[in-house]
Amino acid sequence: MNDKLNTNILVLLKKSLRNDYDSFVQSFLDDTIEIIDALDDAIKSKDQLLLSENAHKLKGSMATLGAVRMSELSCQLENINGDLDTKQLSTIVSDIKEEFNEVKKQIIIHVS
Repeated sequence: MNDKLNTNILVLLKKSLRNDYDSFVQSFLDDTIEIIDALDDAIKSKDQLLLSENAHKLKGSMATLGAVRMSELSCQLENINGDLDTKQLSTIVSDIKEEFNEVKKQIIIHVS
């Protein structure tokens, strides 16, 4: 396990998915990018429901993959109630993007 990703989970996924592992990883990466884009859209439109739903999706998928910090950041977004402070939300999403870039690097190293 490194500080960004529990690679033991990737090992287990690789064993269970076998030949489907590479396509699973690619789909996971693509879906994550879409979810992060949806978070940006939700902030711009001040749509708290859309923000919460996508943060929840991201939180779950990151926890499943062992990306604890990304899951924690997503949980912060999911649990924000009341007035949407665009600056605060944008900062959290920016942190999520940075964390995702690091997680993605670790996944790619592990897939290779």
